[in-house]
Amino acid sequence: MDITYNSLNINDKTNYYVVESNHDIVAQQELNVQKIARSNDSIVLRKNYGTKVIKMDVIIKDSSRDNLDSRLDTFRETIETIDKNLDIDYASGTRRYVCSGRVVGIAERKQNWIKVEVEFSCFRAFGVATSATTESFLNKTTSPYADDIEIAGTAPAQPDIEITVDSLTATGEKYIQLKNTDNGDYVKVNADDWAADDVVAISIREKRVTRNGTITEYLGIVPEWLPGTNNWEYSDNFDARQVDIEFIYLPRYL
Repeated sequence: MDITYNSLNINDKTNYYVVESNHDIVAQQELNVQKIARSNDSIVLRKNYGTKVIKMDVIIKDSSRDNLDSRLDTFRETIETIDKNLDIDYASGTRRYVCSGRVVGIAERKQNWIKVEVEFSCFRAFGVATSATTESFLNKTTSPYADDIEIAGTAPAQPDIEITVDSLTATGEKYIQLKNTDNGDYVKVNADDWAADDVVAISIREKRVTRNGTITEYLGIVPEWLPGTNNWEYSDNFDARQVDIEFIYLPRYL
């Protein structure tokens, strides 16, 4: 199993061996709880996830004491960095965590090997796949148009949603809307100059909407997309249209 941080494979089975790791733990939960007056009861309004701390014990080996000292220096320099990719082979794929590394200390030392304790603080709580998934819904000519998307992974996704207007018939102020019908959240963009080849891009992670690359105002709440089946709806009030809708995302994992 390869475990790579900041381009160094710390489990190459030649000079580096990870002998213990807790990378499959779930990040700490943060519950937003509201007390119900005069009921001795509470409800959970929202569950968020905080920092995930991955701890590893790594054996570093080399042919001599001097070479081992030099390798340890290089190891420390590589690990003691911020916002680097920690890639771990997992479930026939790779899980990527963006972390800040820290060498906690040396647990044991012999003539030609050292056991080092390492921590990786992942301020983005979830691991992500290293290749994107794209779901395309092309050449749609009806409004409203309803469909569903199956979100891979085990944590909420943050897709980039692109709506491309191939052609349309419309005059005056009109709108385009994308809605998650499971939770009611939607993004609605109004304009009075819609044209063929317009592209509306919705960034779920950044809570930002652009039209033809320029940030634009919108109505509604940027939708959340959960693992599994999500039902959604595209709508506009054009007289006629042909649009392409694409969801592009990295599956995320608890």
